[in-house]
Amino acid sequence: DYAEVALRARKLLMQESMPSLEQRKQRVLDAAKKLSESDTKEAEDLLADQTPVLDVFFPLLKKVSSRKEQVGLLELYARRLYRTYTIKETEKLYEDRTIKFSFLNKASERVLHKMTSVSSMTELTS
Repeated sequence: DYAEVALRARKLLMQESMPSLEQRKQRVLDAAKKLSESDTKEAEDLLADQTPVLDVFFPLLKKVSSRKEQVGLLELYARRLYRTYTIKETEKLYEDRTIKFSFLNKASERVLHKMTSVSSMTELTS
């Protein structure tokens, strides 16, 4: 059956085009470290790439030793889960290894979200 072969080929192509597990772990860890220092740019870039990262969060949470890195990972995870919402503010509690954040109740109502991909202006006219 050609459909089954095509599906397996597509999965293989997608898997080969993705960064390796170690590359994704390192990228998530780097973004979490930057978040713990209140630098959100790298985290926003990581989430905008839409690279699968959910499978590396919990193993990394067990691996990292500092509370700042753990809180950075938690914040990155929360930003991933609530990426369609606008996060207004965050409060990091390193001693308790928790993060508090507030976000707008509705998903973003902007026409173009920060994760919207537009390759040319002609896409906007249709």
